[in-house]
Amino acid sequence: MLAFIFCGLHLLSGANRHRTPQPRVAIYGATPAGCAAAVAAGRFHKDVSVVLIEPGLRVGGMTSGGLGHTDLGLGGKELGGITREFYERVSAYYGSPKNLSATQCYQVEPHVATAVYGRMLAEANVSVMLGHRLIASQKKASDPATVESLSLEATGGRQDGVVKVTASVFVDASYEGDLMASAGVSYIVGRESQQEYGEVDAGRLAPNNVLSRYQFQQRLNGSTSSGKVLPFIYAGPIATVGAADQKVQAYTFRPCMSKLSGGGAVAVPPPRAYDPLQWELFRRLLAASPDVQLKDYLYFAGPLGNSSKRPNGAKYDVGTNGPISLDLIGGSWEYPEANASARAQIVDAHVQYCLGFLHFLATDAAVPAAMQNEMRDWGLCKDEFAGEEPAHFPRSALYVREARRMRSQVVITAHDRLVNTSKVDSVGLGSYNCDCHMNERIIAPPIHGAPSASSGEGGGGDSNGELWVLNEGWLTKDFPHVAWELPYAMMVPPPSQANNLLVPVAVSASHVAFNGVRLEPTWSVLGHAAGVAAAMAATSSSTRHAVAEVDVPQLQALLVAAGQLVRKEQVQRVEPSIWCG
Repeated sequence: MLAFIFCGLHLLSGANRHRTPQPRVAIYGATPAGCAAAVAAGRFHKDVSVVLIEPGLRVGGMTSGGLGHTDLGLGGKELGGITREFYERVSAYYGSPKNLSATQCYQVEPHVATAVYGRMLAEANVSVMLGHRLIASQKKASDPATVESLSLEATGGRQDGVVKVTASVFVDASYEGDLMASAGVSYIVGRESQQEYGEVDAGRLAPNNVLSRYQFQQRLNGSTSSGKVLPFIYAGPIATVGAADQKVQAYTFRPCMSKLSGGGAVAVPPPRAYDPLQWELFRRLLAASPDVQLKDYLYFAGPLGNSSKRPNGAKYDVGTNGPISLDLIGGSWEYPEANASARAQIVDAHVQYCLGFLHFLATDAAVPAAMQNEMRDWGLCKDEFAGEEPAHFPRSALYVREARRMRSQVVITAHDRLVNTSKVDSVGLGSYNCDCHMNERIIAPPIHGAPSASSGEGGGGDSNGELWVLNEGWLTKDFPHVAWELPYAMMVPPPSQANNLLVPVAVSASHVAFNGVRLEPTWSVLGHAAGVAAAMAATSSSTRHAVAEVDVPQLQALLVAAGQLVRKEQVQRVEPSIWCG
């Protein structure tokens, strides 16, 4: 498979690492947005050379990092251009019909996503620098608003020295917005208040208004016998309801799993230092809700690709479910602005947590026997992530759902998703709900309408002075299931800060609006637009190569010619019952 993945792909490695690549367009982050931007820019003109820089050792971001299940608001009807082409190629790989609604293309195996992206990048003559992390960006001495070059260091312990990449135009397609921040572009981390943009769902939420399978539905004692708060519960200060804070929704991993009895998986290894006491809250939850199944705590999305054709060998993208899950709530807060060393520690904490969660389900006496036996038959797929540590677990693909968000002259809010859905400068379409995972697990009054632990009757409230363990931050706002237009301006930094940089992932949006954008296909749509715009700016007669000066009608025409959908009228409403995602 590796021969197919990298066949023809121009990898800058070995001696090439020590030279200074001088492309016209440099893209940081081989996420779906970064891959789409690189392909689009590479196809623009033979004179537009493109380099795609990725700190990890794989292209494709979360799509090749375990998130094989594709979340779509309109069943894929909202996708066009390079994004749709990617899924068509996945469909072809699986030998499925070109009618995407009837294929496995939206349930893609990680190694297949890597292969398809690799082929597309190779065909577009994109040079790829894997294993290189941004140290700093440099501005032109004569124009402090123009990014001139990037300084990179090798990852994985290699001592290759500093590599400098110069370019005319840059694209920050990283999940973290690292290049954007290095270039001095304004950004925010966390949640705005309700007052800032008039969004009713902004700020800290009231957890006792949330009734869902991700919330505790009964009162649990969150303290030890000595009165100490149990692990994985936050006991620090919390904002008032509706107020801003800097807390970031939970991160996780999406392991690719299959049944051990099918022969295509290996046993899940235990964490490095398993402490059973860490999972006391989970024991109490299971004791209070005995009639549960494994699927109440693990979400098996799939089967992926054609794996269901293998006897007992179907592969699944395994995600979060239940009030305690693979999400490490509170573990993400420091990540967005942490340095490389601190991020590595945060990543490892998430690895150990996820392995510990799976180990608990397979070994702890508190887990119902049938549920435990089922868990013991699940393992990590042998044909995925072989070079990771531990083997077959996607350590290099932490699911960074939200980190920095740019603050530019235009900030997209919930109003742009619900009311002002048409944009003159539209470059693509979004369609998904607001989808935010939990921000914190706290001690709070009980959920409204839940049974009272004291009376055994409905009503809840805090009339008895009860306090519950509750998750806060979950937001699945069911926006109307129609397309909305994504403006070019949401990717453009303030010209006075970085005039030759585009940001298609850490876009200028409120927390609420961002969580309707943060889907890999939507980011890919924005990446396609960013790639064409970057190539246009790079080949312009202006020496500043300013992205704010790109001719938007011409950009739209080029996107439409490439199959991109830019007007919501091009997509019919799709009822939730036939969502693909």
